[in-house]
Amino acid sequence: MFIKQIQRDGMLIMMLSAPLLAGIFFRFGLPFIEHHLTTYFELEMIISPYYRLFDLFLCALTSYMISFIATMTMLDEYDHHLVEHLVITPLKRSGYLHARVSIPLFFTWLASIVVVLVFALESWSFPTLVVTCMLLSLMSLIFSLIVFSFSKNKVEGLAIAKVAGLILSGLIIPFFIVDFTQYYFGFLPSFWIARYALDQQVIHLFYSIISISVWLLILFRRFTRKLSS
Repeated sequence: MFIKQIQRDGMLIMMLSAPLLAGIFFRFGLPFIEHHLTTYFELEMIISPYYRLFDLFLCALTSYMISFIATMTMLDEYDHHLVEHLVITPLKRSGYLHARVSIPLFFTWLASIVVVLVFALESWSFPTLVVTCMLLSLMSLIFSLIVFSFSKNKVEGLAIAKVAGLILSGLIIPFFIVDFTQYYFGFLPSFWIARYALDQQVIHLFYSIISISVWLLILFRRFTRKLSS
């Protein structure tokens, strides 16, 4: 049912190609641009110090596109009052949440690993890549909960999705702010994920999990209330 709904919406189908198009541009376009910039300005590096940031954005984009598709499908079902009928079937609310949240979350994790492995600009240790993709997949769940919980329909969902994407801004901070002021952005899970991707310190992984858990706990309550309404 989920796949059939996606097939009926051309916009959602096109969104699946976004990570691949971005990956091709990052993998082949950025080194080309870097070569010409360094030659023109006679510098050793310009863009290459930020290759890991582009890898993080590619991983996040993959997770967010799949999560966005799942969220738009849920909003469509909510608009047509299908949710209230599905939750009273043998599927129940737990089954519906599993089908619309847990399964897409698993696929976002796998897809982001594959996309980064194919198009990464920097070499990653496999354990670090797996953990980072898992964290960004959980971040995409935060995105989904925000969009679904605060939208009344798909049109509002599109608008709120643009605002909700700001929670990814924390990925940029560790790359450009090196002093203590960077920790002012510690309320953003994406900040700690970027820190972990840079130095692989366990403490940053711990803070990432704590930050994500707090966001999910707050948003999931609103999410379940909307499903019950």
